[in-house]
Amino acid sequence: MFAVRHYRRTFDKTSVQRLLPGSALGIGAGAFFFGYFSQHERVLEMGLGCLALLFVAFQFGRAAIVGAVRKQRPGTLAGVLMGAVSGFTSTIAHAGAPPVVIYLLPQQLPRHMFVGTTVIFFAMLNLLKLPPYWGLGLFHADIFKTTLLLAPLAYVGVKLGVFLLQRFSDLWFNRLVYGMLLATAVQLITGNNLLEAMFNGRFLKLSTAAAAGLSISAAPNHHDMPQRILGRTGESVSLLGLGGAHVADHGNMEEKAAIALMHAAIDEGINFFDNAWGYSNGASEIRMGKALRGGYRERVFLMTKDASRHPKRAIAHLEESLRRLQTDVIDLWQFHSIRQPDDPERIYEQGLLEAALKAKEEGKIRYIGFTGHTLPSLHVEMIERGFAWDATQMPINVFDPHYLSFVEHVLPVAVERNIGVIAMKTLGGRPEAILATGVATATECLRYAMSLPVATVCSGMDSLEKLRQNADIARQFAPLADDERLALLSRTQELGVQGTGESYKARRP
Repeated sequence: MFAVRHYRRTFDKTSVQRLLPGSALGIGAGAFFFGYFSQHERVLEMGLGCLALLFVAFQFGRAAIVGAVRKQRPGTLAGVLMGAVSGFTSTIAHAGAPPVVIYLLPQQLPRHMFVGTTVIFFAMLNLLKLPPYWGLGLFHADIFKTTLLLAPLAYVGVKLGVFLLQRFSDLWFNRLVYGMLLATAVQLITGNNLLEAMFNGRFLKLSTAAAAGLSISAAPNHHDMPQRILGRTGESVSLLGLGGAHVADHGNMEEKAAIALMHAAIDEGINFFDNAWGYSNGASEIRMGKALRGGYRERVFLMTKDASRHPKRAIAHLEESLRRLQTDVIDLWQFHSIRQPDDPERIYEQGLLEAALKAKEEGKIRYIGFTGHTLPSLHVEMIERGFAWDATQMPINVFDPHYLSFVEHVLPVAVERNIGVIAMKTLGGRPEAILATGVATATECLRYAMSLPVATVCSGMDSLEKLRQNADIARQFAPLADDERLALLSRTQELGVQGTGESYKARRP
């Protein structure tokens, strides 16, 4: 119950829809054959253990040959079949997790999505098991007493699981999920489980650990893209984010090439996708929506934004963004381009924030933020007016500290309030012109931004070459030493003070 409440909006609906019908058939078969298999449980456990062991051996055997665990979405038939096996083995032996894990692992869902999918599926499966268990006479008063006694521990377990899920690296979660599946396979085959003997119950098996949110995670991308936490949201996002403006006319890309680039970004481990209602008259959102079909949507944290300053128009644009992006929910929706002196008042006092909160209650958005390019003071005012913003987006680059600095005036305030910071304009307002001056390289610019307490560095990339170059910088990232940072800022001071490096900022009077 506690886990379902936390993950009720974070699960792969397609996987649950495929697994659940089969699980109902499996539960029915398990109830029918319960009398026989309850006396021959070891046969069932050994068969299930061999299946899990073969899966792990097959996955890593293939990885040794082709260089990576294969990424794919198993079909409907596989989902129904694994659901049926899970329902059957769960009914007989409370060992329903291995088939579900075998079905979900190849998809490499984001780890929070993996956990949410297992939580929702097993919650539904356990509800389906109640009628046959009642008919088999398996309920008695002691079960209800034990359930009430364990409820507080279950709540603590969910909270601990969410905490660990946010803080372990993808690499270790990948190892953990395969390691636990392997350990479960060995335990099922041998019948020996020290922890189970100590606690005298099957609740420590993988199935219940998944439901508590403690141990199941998506297998991460094999590129090991660094991840950071997006402020109070607790969401894990890639250190490098994909800017949305460049996937349409702004980047002079054909649609087919843009979609291929977005797929390549996901394969590189980038899960933070930026966009805006107004980018290229909607073409950026439309292309991104096409790119995120076929299971890709579940693998990204999707952000879009809107610059409207009228509640009805903003919500109309939100609805249009949902249609363009072909999604039911946007992970982060932001008030875009805070730059006029009265923007904070209009957002707070004239119904915009209220409209966003209503959209959140309706499940159309998950988190709320704001962006701005021009005046740090407006960012500070947006924060200090009191709303607990989930995220904020701002220019962070090697020129910023010299003039109207977001790094100096906004970043510390946002970090103190646990607001997730999204860095943008990391190469200044005119990247090609800035790089041509020779004062800083692209690597230095990205390293500077990544060395600060930001969650993700959003970069506009209009070619596979730039994408892979930036992804390599993120994977190999090492923070700038103090002497490196000071030397870099010394070289950029002249352009920074003049405002040349950031043409979007307010001009000096």
